[in-house]
Amino acid sequence: MPGKMDSFKALSAHDKRHAVVNWLLDHAMIIIILLLAVYVQIQRPQFFGVPSLVNIVSLTAARLPMALGVAGCIVLAGTDLTGGRVAGLTAFVAAILLQKAGANGRFIADGVPQNLLLVVLLVMVIGACIGFDKIPAHWYDRFNDTVCTYLKGNTTLSIEDVVKRFIGLNG
Repeated sequence: MPGKMDSFKALSAHDKRHAVVNWLLDHAMIIIILLLAVYVQIQRPQFFGVPSLVNIVSLTAARLPMALGVAGCIVLAGTDLTGGRVAGLTAFVAAILLQKAGANGRFIADGVPQNLLLVVLLVMVIGACIGFDKIPAHWYDRFNDTVCTYLKGNTTLSIEDVVKRFIGLNG
């Protein structure tokens, strides 16, 4: 950290002001979230309590694998696979199949709730089929069958090779 501080001290007053403004703009969202958290804590002292933190973790834990997967696709391939649409559709199908028998406004009026494992397997197959079938060619054609990555030792990958490996592992 001394290197950054020394280089900051060496700047002119105008450049220092410019550097501080740029830093504030680059970190504005984090600053706003922290200020809002402090405000809410002042208004409601139980906000940072253990039950509240457990609730936040439990509500976000289900979305973490999907968020990491989509982020990996964006970072490694420069492509957003629109995981939200696939997750929404599969969640919709799962909700229909897992509704309680006596629920008001039940989607399938006389149906019975299905086995949880069976529903999970079904929505995994639905999501995989949508993902496999609906990725437009223009998303990966322009890469000339090559993807640059941040993986150590593998800075470029062939899309065809990755697909063959995936099919080989799962086939």
